[in-house]
Amino acid sequence: MWYWETGNKLEDVGPDPFDFDRILHVIRKETPARKAPGCDHITGAMLKPIAVPLAQILSPFLRFCWCRSRLPVAWRTAQVVPIHKKDDPTVAANFRPISLTSTFRKIVERCILPTLLAEMPALDIAQGGFRAQRGALDQAFNLQALMHQHREIHNQDPVVAFLDIKSAYDSVDRSVIWGALSDHLQPALLELLKNMFDEVSITVIMNNYESRTIHPRRGVLQGSILSPILYAVFIDSLPRQLRVGLARSGYQASPPLSVSTVPTNGVSESQLQDFDRYPVPHAARNSYIDITANVLLYADDVAIIGTPAEVRMLLVLAQLHSERYGYRWSPPKCTILNASSSSRYRLYGQELQRVTHFKYLGIYFTGEGIDVGRMVKESATKGVQAMSLLHSLGAHKYAFGLGVSLRLYRTFIRPVFEYGLAIAHTTVTDVKILNRAQERCIRMAFNIMDPDAHPPTIQAKVMADLPEMKLRARILEFKFVVRAHELPPSTLLASVVDTLLRRHHPFNFWLNLTRNALWKDYRNLLKRDPQSRNPISTIITRHRDKELLKRRARHSIARMREKRMWDPILFLPASTWDRHRLVSWRMHYLPSYPLKDCACGHRNAYRDHFYKDCPLLESSMRTLTDSCQFTIPENTHPIDFILNQLPRRARALKKNHWHTTWPALLFVLREIDAATHPDDNSQDREPEPPPDQALDDFIAAQNSAAEAQLAPPSTS
Repeated sequence: MWYWETGNKLEDVGPDPFDFDRILHVIRKETPARKAPGCDHITGAMLKPIAVPLAQILSPFLRFCWCRSRLPVAWRTAQVVPIHKKDDPTVAANFRPISLTSTFRKIVERCILPTLLAEMPALDIAQGGFRAQRGALDQAFNLQALMHQHREIHNQDPVVAFLDIKSAYDSVDRSVIWGALSDHLQPALLELLKNMFDEVSITVIMNNYESRTIHPRRGVLQGSILSPILYAVFIDSLPRQLRVGLARSGYQASPPLSVSTVPTNGVSESQLQDFDRYPVPHAARNSYIDITANVLLYADDVAIIGTPAEVRMLLVLAQLHSERYGYRWSPPKCTILNASSSSRYRLYGQELQRVTHFKYLGIYFTGEGIDVGRMVKESATKGVQAMSLLHSLGAHKYAFGLGVSLRLYRTFIRPVFEYGLAIAHTTVTDVKILNRAQERCIRMAFNIMDPDAHPPTIQAKVMADLPEMKLRARILEFKFVVRAHELPPSTLLASVVDTLLRRHHPFNFWLNLTRNALWKDYRNLLKRDPQSRNPISTIITRHRDKELLKRRARHSIARMREKRMWDPILFLPASTWDRHRLVSWRMHYLPSYPLKDCACGHRNAYRDHFYKDCPLLESSMRTLTDSCQFTIPENTHPIDFILNQLPRRARALKKNHWHTTWPALLFVLREIDAATHPDDNSQDREPEPPPDQALDDFIAAQNSAAEAQLAPPSTS
């Protein structure tokens, strides 16, 4: 047990969060390797190799810091780098100040975060930002449901005010946070937090210049792991005061816009995940309480929803709250949706802008709810532009290679297309737009930049295991619906679903999501086998396999693998031109079309000619088939068969027959290319290396790496 020294007395400070196992886990699993370091220039990558001895040193030292409630000065020093957001770069307000802090401070923050969540009181249900089991799409979906519910109750479109807090993190009065936490946190933790944020010093770095040291009196560090939750504590009184103030004002509509949820008095933030979800109806739900839902928060993005009178009163209450707690709303960035031309809505005496649509948390809203068409068109445009930028940097088959380019598309570009699809049922037109955008990005990976060119992309989708956007959208919808039914009842999404949507006549947008074929199959699977392992993955795999089966109706796809996977030809060791030939064979571009005469004299040589009756390839084809230890079925092209048997890992080529079969395969494709392009002038490019060189280089690199690991450390 550790103690806290006050005067000449030692007081019990309770258990600390800095045991060896916790620190070791944070260093190994939760510390990013390549995040920008603070003033000490120490990165996570430097600490991971020495995680065990470092944790042994840090554990007693951090326990000492816990007892003293102080951290070293270097860990309370931040370098602020302004990041340009948008608009005029000469205006300081258009920059976001990101604080670069010591990696050791981040380790401390990650260690104490679970303790903070376990001791602090539960935040308001309206808060959806940076909390467990919540997300931006959840909050956008909640707004959609509340807008429909308001329309059903009052038979008119709701007025929605989207508010923005000016310099939210920088305007925080930290004394408000400490006051809210003082009755709940153990003294050692509270005093340590005060030391970490009240006694911090910062310098601003810009254009390779560093400013003098600044000691900020307000705000929390942008970039700190604890800042989001501390900001949530600061703003947590806003929804509660708006709720109480509206009820007392006499302007609240009847019946009010409300949801039923579990009471959370006396519950900590981490305990919110422990509540059981009961079906509707259920006797246990009799203890639930109704809570008005006229305000939604996601960090510093606030949405107020209600009748015109309610919204006006809520704006007055929001202004009073800001004046009381020392922050300000930004009226130029605040907008009103569904406001009549004669209505006026003000903050600080400034009239707020009326709009017909607004982008809330990345999702476009109109007066009727989510604008799926606008969202899809913008996502498609942004994704294609981003892929074009990657292409200019080398994301195509002649630079990074086709495999890397398609992985870049799947990792960075496809999520742009997908954002919001989980909560917005797409129409046939929407799916066509997304499919065209995906196909254009795939063509860019083939270095085809002409938007009017439409070569087939289905072979590339199969090689890279890319589903059509229609299926991808249905998978995202399915995952969201499953999650919406499994979240704990303390979340607003669960309360919205149980209160407003799970009824005999749900809203159409929810009905469309639950008509998803994957969701129906999922429910049937659980009825047949309630103990099924990984039912979500099972259903998704089943529908992905159905899609592949449908694709295999095409002759070119039927020649490829029967199972979904990344085709090994995209990453096994091969030279650039050998890789082009492998892909061209899969794409049916080799032999080229229209068919050309073979160098042996055969007219319009098709691919079967090269293994049946071409004298030029007789020897190399025999070498290939002899080296392969498989029995090649009749009526199957040997090259197609061998490609479908390729191992999924490059190191497997070192074993068995693959060490000779793989180079033999590459050599055969070279000869087919030469036989069908006898007049091709290859003198302009460098001579190709032997077919086995890429594999030999890979094996040599693997052996060198293995020897380096086994070598004893240097004694010099």
